[in-house]
Amino acid sequence: MKGNIFIRADGDSSIGMGHIVRTSALAKVLLEKEYKVRYISKLNETLKNFFTKNNFDYINLSNNESNFINSLLEKKDIILFDLFAANESYMAAIRKDVFKFLFDNLEDIDIPADLILHGSIYGGDYSNKAKKLGIDFIGGPEYVIMRDEFRRQEKRYINRDVKNILITMGGADPLHMTNKIIKDILMSGYNIVAVEGSAFSEKISRNFPNSVQIKNNPPSMSELMRNCDICISAGGTSTYELAATGTPTIVYRQADNQILQCQRFNSLGTLVDLGDGKKYNPVKLLDTINELSNDYEKRKQMSEVGQKLIDGKGVYRVVDAIEEYYSKWKDGLK
Repeated sequence: MKGNIFIRADGDSSIGMGHIVRTSALAKVLLEKEYKVRYISKLNETLKNFFTKNNFDYINLSNNESNFINSLLEKKDIILFDLFAANESYMAAIRKDVFKFLFDNLEDIDIPADLILHGSIYGGDYSNKAKKLGIDFIGGPEYVIMRDEFRRQEKRYINRDVKNILITMGGADPLHMTNKIIKDILMSGYNIVAVEGSAFSEKISRNFPNSVQIKNNPPSMSELMRNCDICISAGGTSTYELAATGTPTIVYRQADNQILQCQRFNSLGTLVDLGDGKKYNPVKLLDTINELSNDYEKRKQMSEVGQKLIDGKGVYRVVDAIEEYYSKWKDGLK
Protein backbone atom coordinates (compact mmCIF):
# COMPACT_ATOMS: atom_id res chain seq x y z
CA MET A 1 0.00 0.00 0.00
CA LYS A 2 1.37 3.40 -0.99
CA GLY A 3 -0.21 5.53 1.76
CA ASN A 4 -3.34 7.17 3.15
CA ILE A 5 -5.57 9.44 1.10
CA PHE A 6 -8.66 11.05 2.60
CA ILE A 7 -11.38 12.74 0.54
CA ARG A 8 -13.53 15.43 2.13
CA ALA A 9 -16.68 15.82 0.01
CA ASP A 10 -20.46 15.89 0.44
CA GLY A 11 -23.57 15.24 -1.63
CA ASP A 12 -27.32 15.43 -1.09
CA SER A 13 -30.58 16.62 -2.67
CA SER A 14 -29.79 20.30 -2.12
CA ILE A 15 -26.19 20.53 -3.39
CA GLY A 16 -26.36 17.64 -5.83
CA MET A 17 -23.91 14.76 -6.29
CA GLY A 18 -21.30 16.38 -8.56
CA HIS A 19 -18.57 16.57 -5.91
CA ILE A 20 -19.07 12.92 -5.02
CA VAL A 21 -19.21 11.74 -8.63
CA ARG A 22 -15.95 13.37 -9.70
CA THR A 23 -14.04 12.46 -6.55
CA SER A 24 -15.26 8.87 -6.85
CA ALA A 25 -13.71 8.63 -10.33
CA LEU A 26 -10.45 9.87 -8.83
CA ALA A 27 -10.80 7.51 -5.85
CA LYS A 28 -11.13 4.46 -8.08
CA VAL A 29 -7.89 5.23 -9.93
CA LEU A 30 -6.10 5.88 -6.62
CA LEU A 31 -7.35 2.54 -5.27
CA GLU A 32 -6.05 0.83 -8.40
CA LYS A 33 -2.65 2.35 -7.58
CA GLU A 34 -2.89 0.77 -4.10
CA TYR A 35 -3.52 3.84 -1.99
CA LYS A 36 -5.81 3.47 1.03
CA VAL A 37 -8.69 5.84 0.25
CA ARG A 38 -11.35 6.96 2.73
CA TYR A 39 -14.15 9.51 2.44
CA ILE A 40 -14.97 11.99 5.21
CA SER A 41 -18.57 13.12 4.65
CA LYS A 42 -21.76 14.36 6.23
CA LEU A 43 -23.53 11.06 5.80
CA ASN A 44 -27.09 10.56 4.58
CA GLU A 45 -28.83 7.54 3.10
CA THR A 46 -27.97 8.53 -0.47
CA LEU A 47 -24.25 8.77 0.35
CA LYS A 48 -24.25 5.57 2.40
CA ASN A 49 -25.79 3.69 -0.50
CA PHE A 50 -23.34 5.24 -2.97
CA PHE A 51 -20.28 4.43 -0.87
CA THR A 52 -21.49 0.89 -0.20
CA LYS A 53 -22.30 0.24 -3.87
CA ASN A 54 -18.82 1.41 -4.91
CA ASN A 55 -16.98 -0.31 -2.03
CA PHE A 56 -15.59 2.95 -0.63
CA ASP A 57 -14.54 3.24 3.00
CA TYR A 58 -16.14 6.22 4.69
CA ILE A 59 -16.19 8.15 7.96
CA ASN A 60 -19.12 10.19 9.22
CA LEU A 61 -18.05 13.80 9.81
CA SER A 62 -18.33 14.88 13.42
CA ASN A 63 -18.81 18.36 14.90
CA ASN A 64 -15.82 20.73 15.15
CA GLU A 65 -14.90 19.83 11.60
CA SER A 66 -11.25 20.89 11.43
CA ASN A 67 -10.42 19.33 14.79
CA PHE A 68 -12.11 16.09 13.78
CA ILE A 69 -10.31 15.94 10.43
CA ASN A 70 -6.95 16.75 12.02
CA SER A 71 -7.45 13.92 14.51
CA LEU A 72 -7.81 11.43 11.65
CA LEU A 73 -4.71 12.57 9.79
CA GLU A 74 -1.15 11.46 10.29
CA LYS A 75 2.05 13.12 9.16
CA LYS A 76 2.59 12.87 5.37
CA ASP A 77 -0.99 11.79 4.66
CA ILE A 78 -2.78 13.22 1.60
CA ILE A 79 -6.20 14.85 1.90
CA LEU A 80 -8.38 16.01 -1.01
CA PHE A 81 -11.01 18.72 -0.49
CA ASP A 82 -13.97 19.12 -2.85
CA LEU A 83 -16.47 21.39 -1.12
CA PHE A 84 -17.54 25.03 -1.17
CA ALA A 85 -16.64 25.50 2.51
CA ALA A 86 -12.94 25.07 1.74
CA ASN A 87 -12.06 28.76 1.83
CA GLU A 88 -8.89 30.39 3.15
CA SER A 89 -9.75 30.16 6.86
CA TYR A 90 -11.02 26.58 6.52
CA MET A 91 -7.85 25.36 4.81
CA ALA A 92 -5.60 27.27 7.22
CA ALA A 93 -7.07 25.24 10.09
CA ILE A 94 -5.93 21.92 8.61
CA ARG A 95 -2.65 20.63 10.00
CA LYS A 96 0.49 21.64 8.13
CA ASP A 97 2.27 18.27 8.00
CA VAL A 98 -0.21 16.74 5.49
CA PHE A 99 -0.42 17.29 1.73
CA LYS A 100 -3.56 19.29 0.92
CA PHE A 101 -5.07 18.97 -2.56
CA LEU A 102 -7.92 21.37 -3.31
CA PHE A 103 -10.62 21.35 -5.97
CA ASP A 104 -11.11 25.05 -6.65
CA ASN A 105 -14.87 25.56 -6.29
CA LEU A 106 -14.67 29.20 -5.20
CA GLU A 107 -12.86 30.70 -8.22
CA ASP A 108 -10.14 31.73 -5.75
CA ILE A 109 -6.77 30.05 -6.17
CA ASP A 110 -5.10 32.16 -3.44
CA ILE A 111 -5.97 29.60 -0.75
CA PRO A 112 -3.45 27.70 1.42
CA ALA A 113 -3.11 24.32 -0.29
CA ASP A 114 -0.20 22.31 -1.64
CA LEU A 115 -1.81 21.75 -5.05
CA ILE A 116 -4.92 23.37 -6.49
CA LEU A 117 -6.97 21.91 -9.34
CA HIS A 118 -9.38 23.84 -11.52
CA GLY A 119 -10.35 21.06 -13.90
CA SER A 120 -12.86 22.90 -16.02
CA ILE A 121 -13.37 24.24 -19.51
CA TYR A 122 -12.04 27.63 -18.32
CA GLY A 123 -9.59 26.45 -15.64
CA GLY A 124 -6.54 27.32 -17.70
CA ASP A 125 -7.49 31.01 -17.37
CA TYR A 126 -6.02 30.95 -13.84
CA SER A 127 -2.58 29.62 -14.80
CA ASN A 128 -0.87 33.00 -15.14
CA LYS A 129 -2.30 34.25 -11.83
CA ALA A 130 -1.14 31.08 -10.07
CA LYS A 131 2.34 31.44 -11.52
CA LYS A 132 2.61 35.06 -10.35
CA LEU A 133 1.46 34.07 -6.85
CA GLY A 134 3.84 31.11 -6.73
CA ILE A 135 0.96 28.65 -6.32
CA ASP A 136 1.21 25.05 -7.47
CA PHE A 137 -1.75 24.78 -9.83
CA ILE A 138 -3.13 22.56 -12.57
CA GLY A 139 -6.15 23.49 -14.66
CA GLY A 140 -8.02 23.39 -17.94
CA PRO A 141 -10.16 20.91 -19.86
CA GLU A 142 -7.30 18.39 -20.01
CA TYR A 143 -7.70 17.95 -16.21
CA VAL A 144 -11.46 17.35 -16.19
CA ILE A 145 -12.12 14.20 -14.14
CA MET A 146 -14.44 11.72 -15.83
CA ARG A 147 -15.91 8.42 -14.76
CA ASP A 148 -14.47 5.30 -16.37
CA GLU A 149 -17.29 4.88 -18.88
CA PHE A 150 -16.45 8.28 -20.45
CA ARG A 151 -12.71 7.71 -20.90
CA ARG A 152 -12.79 5.69 -24.11
CA GLN A 153 -15.36 7.32 -26.35
CA GLU A 154 -15.41 6.64 -30.09
CA LYS A 155 -16.19 9.37 -32.60
CA ARG A 156 -19.89 10.14 -32.48
CA TYR A 157 -22.20 9.50 -35.43
CA ILE A 158 -24.97 12.11 -35.67
CA ASN A 159 -28.34 11.09 -37.06
CA ARG A 160 -29.93 13.43 -39.57
CA ASP A 161 -33.37 12.99 -38.03
CA VAL A 162 -34.01 13.77 -34.35
CA LYS A 163 -36.20 11.14 -32.72
CA ASN A 164 -34.84 10.58 -29.23
CA ILE A 165 -34.45 13.14 -26.45
CA LEU A 166 -32.66 12.51 -23.15
CA ILE A 167 -33.46 14.54 -20.03
CA THR A 168 -30.89 14.42 -17.24
CA MET A 169 -30.92 17.09 -14.55
CA GLY A 170 -28.08 15.67 -12.48
CA GLY A 171 -28.15 13.53 -9.38
CA ALA A 172 -30.54 15.78 -7.46
CA ASP A 173 -32.50 18.14 -9.78
CA PRO A 174 -32.73 20.79 -7.02
CA LEU A 175 -35.03 23.01 -9.10
CA HIS A 176 -37.42 20.11 -9.83
CA MET A 177 -37.26 20.65 -13.58
CA THR A 178 -37.57 17.10 -14.92
CA ASN A 179 -41.35 16.70 -14.65
CA LYS A 180 -41.94 20.19 -16.09
CA ILE A 181 -39.75 19.51 -19.12
CA ILE A 182 -41.35 16.13 -19.84
CA LYS A 183 -44.82 17.67 -19.65
CA ASP A 184 -43.88 20.56 -21.93
CA ILE A 185 -42.25 18.52 -24.72
CA LEU A 186 -44.50 15.46 -24.45
CA MET A 187 -46.74 16.39 -27.38
CA SER A 188 -43.84 17.12 -29.75
CA GLY A 189 -43.65 13.51 -30.91
CA TYR A 190 -40.19 12.62 -29.63
CA ASN A 191 -39.22 9.49 -27.72
CA ILE A 192 -38.18 10.68 -24.26
CA VAL A 193 -35.80 9.07 -21.80
CA ALA A 194 -35.72 10.79 -18.39
CA VAL A 195 -33.09 10.02 -15.75
CA GLU A 196 -34.05 10.00 -12.08
CA GLY A 197 -30.97 10.61 -9.95
CA SER A 198 -30.24 9.05 -6.58
CA ALA A 199 -30.82 12.32 -4.68
CA PHE A 200 -34.08 13.40 -6.36
CA SER A 201 -36.43 14.81 -3.70
CA GLU A 202 -39.23 15.13 -6.30
CA LYS A 203 -39.52 11.82 -8.13
CA ILE A 204 -40.45 11.62 -11.81
CA SER A 205 -44.15 11.00 -12.34
CA ARG A 206 -45.02 7.46 -13.41
CA ASN A 207 -48.21 8.69 -15.12
CA PHE A 208 -46.62 9.73 -18.41
CA PRO A 209 -47.44 7.67 -21.57
CA ASN A 210 -45.25 4.92 -23.02
CA SER A 211 -43.28 7.39 -25.12
CA VAL A 212 -41.51 8.34 -21.85
CA GLN A 213 -39.00 5.93 -20.38
CA ILE A 214 -37.77 6.58 -16.83
CA LYS A 215 -34.31 5.39 -15.86
CA ASN A 216 -33.59 5.31 -12.15
CA ASN A 217 -29.84 5.43 -11.43
CA PRO A 218 -28.98 3.81 -14.79
CA PRO A 219 -25.80 1.68 -14.87
CA SER A 220 -24.46 3.49 -17.96
CA MET A 221 -25.07 7.17 -18.57
CA SER A 222 -22.70 7.21 -21.54
CA GLU A 223 -24.90 4.69 -23.36
CA LEU A 224 -28.00 6.83 -22.80
CA MET A 225 -26.15 9.90 -24.03
CA ARG A 226 -24.89 8.19 -27.16
CA ASN A 227 -28.34 6.78 -27.94
CA CYS A 228 -30.13 10.14 -27.87
CA ASP A 229 -30.16 12.79 -30.60
CA ILE A 230 -30.48 15.78 -28.25
CA CYS A 231 -30.01 16.00 -24.50
CA ILE A 232 -31.62 18.48 -22.11
CA SER A 233 -29.31 18.70 -19.14
CA ALA A 234 -28.38 20.49 -15.95
CA GLY A 235 -25.22 22.56 -16.13
CA GLY A 236 -22.94 20.60 -13.82
CA THR A 237 -20.67 17.61 -14.35
CA SER A 238 -22.98 16.28 -17.05
CA THR A 239 -21.88 19.00 -19.51
CA TYR A 240 -18.39 17.46 -19.63
CA GLU A 241 -19.79 13.96 -20.05
CA LEU A 242 -22.03 15.14 -22.87
CA ALA A 243 -19.08 16.84 -24.57
CA ALA A 244 -17.01 13.66 -24.27
CA THR A 245 -19.79 11.61 -25.86
CA GLY A 246 -20.36 14.23 -28.57
CA THR A 247 -23.99 14.78 -27.61
CA PRO A 248 -25.77 17.95 -28.89
CA THR A 249 -27.07 19.52 -25.70
CA ILE A 250 -29.45 22.14 -24.31
CA VAL A 251 -28.52 23.26 -20.80
CA TYR A 252 -30.27 24.87 -17.85
CA ARG A 253 -28.07 26.10 -15.04
CA GLN A 254 -29.16 25.02 -11.55
CA ALA A 255 -26.46 26.80 -9.52
CA ASP A 256 -24.45 30.02 -9.82
CA ASN A 257 -21.13 28.15 -10.03
CA GLN A 258 -22.28 26.72 -13.38
CA ILE A 259 -22.53 30.12 -15.10
CA LEU A 260 -18.96 30.48 -16.44
CA GLN A 261 -18.80 26.83 -17.44
CA CYS A 262 -22.02 26.92 -19.43
CA GLN A 263 -21.21 30.26 -21.02
CA ARG A 264 -17.79 28.98 -22.14
CA PHE A 265 -19.20 25.76 -23.59
CA ASN A 266 -21.90 27.82 -25.31
CA SER A 267 -19.32 30.17 -26.87
CA LEU A 268 -17.26 27.20 -28.05
CA GLY A 269 -20.33 25.68 -29.65
CA THR A 270 -20.80 22.40 -27.79
CA LEU A 271 -24.18 23.27 -26.27
CA VAL A 272 -26.99 25.83 -26.15
CA ASP A 273 -27.15 27.58 -22.78
CA LEU A 274 -30.74 28.57 -21.96
CA GLY A 275 -29.70 30.22 -18.71
CA ASP A 276 -30.98 29.98 -15.16
CA GLY A 277 -33.38 27.11 -14.60
CA LYS A 278 -35.37 29.33 -12.24
CA LYS A 279 -36.36 31.35 -15.31
CA TYR A 280 -37.40 28.29 -17.31
CA ASN A 281 -39.50 29.15 -20.38
CA PRO A 282 -41.17 26.18 -22.13
CA VAL A 283 -41.67 28.12 -25.37
CA LYS A 284 -37.96 28.94 -25.55
CA LEU A 285 -37.11 25.28 -24.92
CA LEU A 286 -39.41 24.02 -27.68
CA ASP A 287 -38.08 26.63 -30.12
CA THR A 288 -34.50 25.56 -29.36
CA ILE A 289 -35.32 21.86 -29.80
CA ASN A 290 -36.94 22.61 -33.16
CA GLU A 291 -33.98 24.74 -34.28
CA LEU A 292 -31.50 21.97 -33.48
CA SER A 293 -33.73 19.30 -34.99
CA ASN A 294 -33.80 21.20 -38.27
CA ASP A 295 -30.06 21.93 -38.34
CA TYR A 296 -28.08 18.72 -38.87
CA GLU A 297 -24.83 20.56 -39.59
CA LYS A 298 -24.99 22.48 -36.32
CA ARG A 299 -25.59 19.30 -34.31
CA LYS A 300 -22.71 17.62 -36.10
CA GLN A 301 -20.40 20.54 -35.34
CA MET A 302 -21.48 20.59 -31.66
CA SER A 303 -20.57 16.91 -31.42
CA GLU A 304 -17.16 17.28 -33.07
CA VAL A 305 -16.13 20.29 -30.98
CA GLY A 306 -17.17 18.61 -27.72
CA GLN A 307 -15.17 15.46 -28.35
CA LYS A 308 -12.08 17.47 -29.30
CA LEU A 309 -12.28 19.48 -26.08
CA ILE A 310 -12.86 16.62 -23.61
CA ASP A 311 -10.90 13.42 -24.19
CA GLY A 312 -11.96 11.79 -20.90
CA LYS A 313 -8.42 11.09 -19.68
CA GLY A 314 -8.10 13.97 -17.21
CA VAL A 315 -8.30 11.73 -14.13
CA TYR A 316 -4.98 10.08 -15.05
CA ARG A 317 -3.32 13.47 -15.51
CA VAL A 318 -4.64 14.58 -12.10
CA VAL A 319 -3.33 11.45 -10.36
CA ASP A 320 0.07 11.91 -12.04
CA ALA A 321 0.15 15.52 -10.85
CA ILE A 322 -0.78 14.58 -7.28
CA GLU A 323 2.03 12.04 -7.16
CA GLU A 324 4.55 14.43 -8.72
CA TYR A 325 3.79 17.38 -6.43
CA TYR A 326 3.41 15.16 -3.36
CA SER A 327 6.86 13.69 -3.95
CA LYS A 328 8.39 17.19 -4.07
CA TRP A 329 6.44 18.29 -1.02
CA LYS A 330 7.42 15.22 1.00
CA ASP A 331 11.09 15.70 0.15
CA GLY A 332 10.92 19.21 1.57
CA LEU A 333 9.00 18.26 4.73
CA LYS A 334 11.08 18.21 7.92
